[in-house]
Amino acid sequence: MTYTDLVHELTDGLLTDLEKVRAIFRWITVKDLNVMDFEESTNADTPLGLLRGIKYGTETYHVLFMRLCSYAGLHCVEIKGHSKSVGYEPGMKIQPEMFQNTWNAVLIDGDWRLVQCNWGARHLVLNKDRKRGGSDKNKENGMTEHGTDKKEVKSDKSKDKIRYQYDEHYFLTDPDQFIQEFWPKESEWQLLDAPITLEEFEALPFVRSVFFHFGMRFDKTMPAVIETNDRGGADIRIKIPEMFENDLVFYYQLRFADTERKLEATYRGAALERFVFQTTLDNTAMFSIHVPTTGEYYFEIFANKINESNKISGTLDDTISPFRLKCACKFKIRCKALKGKMHPLPDCAAGEWGPKKAVRHFGLQPIYLDHSDTSSDTGSTSSNDSPENPKAGILNVEDSVTLKFRMPVPLQFVVKLKLNNVEQKPLDAFVYHAVESNVLTVTATMPQLGQYGLDIYAKPKTSDAKTLSHACKYLLNAVKVSNPVELPKINRSFARKGTIGPSQAFDQMELLLKSHLDPQITMEEKDSETQIEIEAPEDVEVSHHLLREPDEDCKEFVTMVRNGTNVKFFMKLGKHGNYLFCIYARRTKGNDSSMTNVYNYVIAHKKRNPLFSSQSNGSEPPQVVFEEKKSHGLLRKSIFGSKKKDKEKEKKK
Repeated sequence: MTYTDLVHELTDGLLTDLEKVRAIFRWITVKDLNVMDFEESTNADTPLGLLRGIKYGTETYHVLFMRLCSYAGLHCVEIKGHSKSVGYEPGMKIQPEMFQNTWNAVLIDGDWRLVQCNWGARHLVLNKDRKRGGSDKNKENGMTEHGTDKKEVKSDKSKDKIRYQYDEHYFLTDPDQFIQEFWPKESEWQLLDAPITLEEFEALPFVRSVFFHFGMRFDKTMPAVIETNDRGGADIRIKIPEMFENDLVFYYQLRFADTERKLEATYRGAALERFVFQTTLDNTAMFSIHVPTTGEYYFEIFANKINESNKISGTLDDTISPFRLKCACKFKIRCKALKGKMHPLPDCAAGEWGPKKAVRHFGLQPIYLDHSDTSSDTGSTSSNDSPENPKAGILNVEDSVTLKFRMPVPLQFVVKLKLNNVEQKPLDAFVYHAVESNVLTVTATMPQLGQYGLDIYAKPKTSDAKTLSHACKYLLNAVKVSNPVELPKINRSFARKGTIGPSQAFDQMELLLKSHLDPQITMEEKDSETQIEIEAPEDVEVSHHLLREPDEDCKEFVTMVRNGTNVKFFMKLGKHGNYLFCIYARRTKGNDSSMTNVYNYVIAHKKRNPLFSSQSNGSEPPQVVFEEKKSHGLLRKSIFGSKKKDKEKEKKK
């Protein structure tokens, strides 16, 4: 088929320029080139020949669109410039040779309108294994990026793939929205009354089409780079149209921005996501971030609209179907100084806090009792007070709390109470639930002061599903406990029991040591660098932490590099002393987001006063004998401690 034949077929009977442009754009962008087969003999100077060139990276969409417009008698031009495309991160400075892109402008009824066929037709799905160890969350979120011009779109098929999916946003996009992602070299093609500079373009927040598609907007002017306050806090609030209030789902990802830590999903064994409080209140999605340490981070927000298959209706086989979330916006978070210590939120199910999730997916309607209902207190980082708002999922509790929900259909529930550093099973005795008529009542009694998480899981009573889905969660601040109860603490590190080397989880996760088979490492005074190497299956995510006696965080002395199953830890110790190097790991295909301590090394970086008294014969875990000095150090007591007989020797001296 020739260009003339195709254009005649597409525009026959169409009277306006708008209709013709629309027909051409749709014909180009609805085609899935992944499933289209082209004969090698296809004439390159035909529409199919040009499509074949686009598939194999020798032609571009903007050329095809401009050529079809020309045959249809439409005035169309190509525009060159820069885009915030694949590889771009908030805060980046765009150099002349970077992130180049080309798009079109077409004249319709005397007005120039912007068109991006490439982004309207397809996007690049990034290989999940390059996203912090390939966690299941990333697969669910569907992390995608748009390409630049033809050479950038081509990718290693074993790692990335191109997904063809129509996106209406890039057809006749409003100039004030288009400028969020594209900056033309010729300022007149911004089609704005007040064109912006490249520096101003870089400073705009990083947003994607889903942000505009669902009518989102920020509650205030947002920069691409957000500076935290002195407590590591930053707030992001997104306004949602009322029509989408119960159908839009949000999620987020916090990750380190620096190259050395970009694959790390945890800080001191806690998932970075646990340093973010997300909730939805009064048509506003709120994200309150408290970063755990100084440095730079990327914070990405995902969103999408759910349908009836993602809700519970109460049928026999009713379950919540998986759904894909798309990137809505992304920021760089910069923390230059931090006062105090940031603790992670309780280790509850991932995602938003508050009852909105239960309303959205299960139709559970919260029945508010005697709690305050101030919409200003929602976990904001700007207040030192303990916030409280039941609609946001935050409650200040004196001794106990009761929550009630009205059920649309009979449901089965499981309720869990979570407290950092406390074993789960003893907490089960402090929370119970009851269902009477169509009302669920959950009562939790606080055994100690502290911050608790309350998880509620549910499924229809008539459902044959073997598992329950997460319905919602609450953050409970126990501000008064009349009768405190002692609870067993979690031995998160097996080293706390006086051992070093591997834990049981080391073999369970099929990890292997490639260097330093002895967990005791002695480094001479003149030596400051060493390298530890392990093998880890691709579905195992690995993290680490380094501490120096007594309680000094030295994680900056370690750089982790992962290449497939090979993991290397490069250490450059900046000070002499006694160190504990902990390796953490977790399976990415499970629901548990917490990291398990799998191996511990003790490193003595001193020429004299060796850390180890003798080598173990292998029958028992090696015991540590520390230097003779008074210390309340982490290595001396908190983690390893000294054996009773060693203490007796000290007394004799």
